[in-house]
Order: sequence, then C-alpha cells, then structure tokens
Amino acid sequence: MLRLAFLGSGSSGNAALIRWGQTRLLLDCGFSVAELSRRLAGLGERLEDVQAVFVTHEHSDHVAALRGLSRRGHLALGLTAGTARAVKLAKRAKAERLEVRPGVPLRVGEIEVLTFRTLHDACEPVGYRFGFPDGSALGIATDLGVAGDGAVEALRGCALLGLESNHDPDMLRAGPYPAFLKRRILSDRGHLSNAQAADLLGRLAHPGLRQVFLLHLSKVNNRPPLAAAVLGEKLRSLGLGAGLAVVGPDQPLEYPARNRADAPRPQLELFA
Repeated sequence: MLRLAFLGSGSSGNAALIRWGQTRLLLDCGFSVAELSRRLAGLGERLEDVQAVFVTHEHSDHVAALRGLSRRGHLALGLTAGTARAVKLAKRAKAERLEVRPGVPLRVGEIEVLTFRTLHDACEPVGYRFGFPDGSALGIATDLGVAGDGAVEALRGCALLGLESNHDPDMLRAGPYPAFLKRRILSDRGHLSNAQAADLLGRLAHPGLRQVFLLHLSKVNNRPPLAAAVLGEKLRSLGLGAGLAVVGPDQPLEYPARNRADAPRPQLELFA
C-alpha cells in the first residue's frame, strides 16, 4: 500500500517520502540532513531506511542535504547528468549514483520511476512519475515555467498529482520582489501560476484522478485559500470529485491520512 508524505514544499525547502511496502524513496532533499531526519521521525520513519533519493534539479531548496546524503553508503542518488554536474558532488561520495535519463524508466524495489523534462532555469531539470504494483501512479511537476507536451504525456493517467501552484500574477506584479525576479518567475523557465496550474490540471483530468496536491506556493505572492479556490473551481468545472490539498513548508502532509478525520485538505493555516 502507498504511503506518501510531503515533508514540506516551498522556497524554504522541498522533500517528499514515497513508500510502497519496504521500498522507501525521497523526492528531493531540500532541508538539512538533521531536519529531514526530524521530519521523518515525526512520521515514524527513519532516513536510514530510505533506499534512494531522486532529485528534480540543483537549486538549494531541493538539494540542501544532498552532499551529506552522498556520504551514506546505503543510499542511491538519482539525478540527471546536468544536475550532477551542477551540484558537483564530492569525489569521496559513498552513495551509489543512478543516472536519471528523461523518458527512460528505472526500478527501485517495488516502485517504477520515470522522469520527464521540465522547463526551468536549471541545468537539466526533470519531473517524476512513480508507478506502483497496483497499477496506480503518482506524478509530481514543480519548478516549471510552462508545462510542455512531454510533461503532459508523462503525467497522463496518474491517480495522484502534485502540481506547482506558485503564485498569483497580480500579487507578484504588485509585490516587493525586484523587477528581474518578477520577470524570472513569470518567464517560461520560472514557476507556474495558479491559473497555469489549473490549465495543466484540465489537460490531465480523467475519471480515475483521486487527489491533487498543490505545491511550492510562494509565501509572498500567493495564499493557500486563493490557490485552493482556483484549482477547486477547475475540479468542479470538470465534474471531478478528486480531493485537493495545499502543501506548506512546515507541516508534513500524509496520504492516505492515518484516519478519516485527518484526510488531506487545504492547509489554510500554513501561510497565515
């Protein structure tokens, strides 16, 4: 059975635990090793039991722990050749290196891992699709200025989707960021707005979609209620009953929740 736990999502750090049976993977490691361990421990998990860490790209909010993790011999590190060059792992690294190539699946334990190219201002960024023994799949796409056809094709049919919903363009334009940073975020190699995330969701909608997670929200240029309203309206317009949850930077969110009362829901308090 799948256990998915987003340990945090946002510019201060990104990481998610994906578990099926005894197979445990991390997607990104954008916190210190100590903080990753602390957040996993809060879920009853141990970093020592993780078999592999897969990385989307080299920005610090996705790879903060990578050098420390590379010194652990029990781990495998999955990253593209471009990302590997950018992070410049130490030669004394003990972790096994798994070269991730977009469009080429690989398997770790019971989980199949497929990557797809994304557009972002990084060396060779990718998104991920994780396939499970029951035939279901989880797709995660963050840090992309636009969603290309390759990303859409890779994410089709996923029962669970994690989509970037970074900003509201009006809030961004009126906000305190310098002009160059606003241009970067709004560019084709920046980040998806709420409306762009809704458009991507429309392209990926299907009757088997069970849950949507909104990721990488800006603390300055977005609000969870706003993102939830935009994506929730898109789900309603599509006639889909999928759940919707906003993932924040500090409070891990589990799926499935441990009991019905804790079922995933928009975490509106996270950016109050």
